[in-house]
Amino acid sequence: MGTARRKSLAAAIAREQVSAIIRSDDQVTASEGMQAAVDGGFRMVEFTLTTPGALELIARFRENQDLLVGAGTVLTAGEAREAVAAGAQFLVSPVVDAEMIAAAVALDVPSIPGAYTPTEMHTAYRAGADFVKVFPAPAGGVEFIEFVRGPLPHLRLFPTAGVTVENFIEFLDAGCAGVGGGGLRRGLATDPGRRAGDRRHQSGAGGRGRGRTLPRGSLLSPQRGAPARPVPARAPAGRCPTACHCRSPGRATCRPAP
Repeated sequence: MGTARRKSLAAAIAREQVSAIIRSDDQVTASEGMQAAVDGGFRMVEFTLTTPGALELIARFRENQDLLVGAGTVLTAGEAREAVAAGAQFLVSPVVDAEMIAAAVALDVPSIPGAYTPTEMHTAYRAGADFVKVFPAPAGGVEFIEFVRGPLPHLRLFPTAGVTVENFIEFLDAGCAGVGGGGLRRGLATDPGRRAGDRRHQSGAGGRGRGRTLPRGSLLSPQRGAPARPVPARAPAGRCPTACHCRSPGRATCRPAP
């Protein structure tokens, strides 16, 4: 269980849902790319520690009080401490490392370690992870998420690979606590139909998104005066939208069994 600060930050992550992630071999490119994402509406951003000057970028972007700023590719407890000292409000890793997770708990910030199998995911949860990054991209995509959450609904999954402008709503509707990625960052930041705005938008999607009122300023809220991109409709659970008995019941698109 987290303290009030860690719980508050975790709640903010769950509220924002969509994270911009940048990995670059050039600090200036990383800074400009992330600023474009922020200008496009992102309010949760992650700088991977493999990016030159990542700690400096974290400190600089933390000056914007409207942002949630995290560090990615955090592999050790020492890196966790350095990132939080620079201002990181959450820590992301591509692996499950018990010492890094414990350091995040001690530093009073949420951790999002990466896992690929249900065993790894549950291990991360038992170690104290607030969310679990699904990494690398599962071959089954959204269907994989649905299979995992069936027996393990307590996991707060956060896929960051294989997530695109075209499918991120499906991941959220499948029960993911959030999504992120570089491709999503580039796509949404340049899509006026998805940029942050002043209007609230209720998703018409089923499942987790049904009747969801998105927060003011959320990337999922359309820009004022810009038409919202239609949200894929989902059939009721267990029912194929075309009644063809395909292997993907309740999905937005029909994928017949071979």
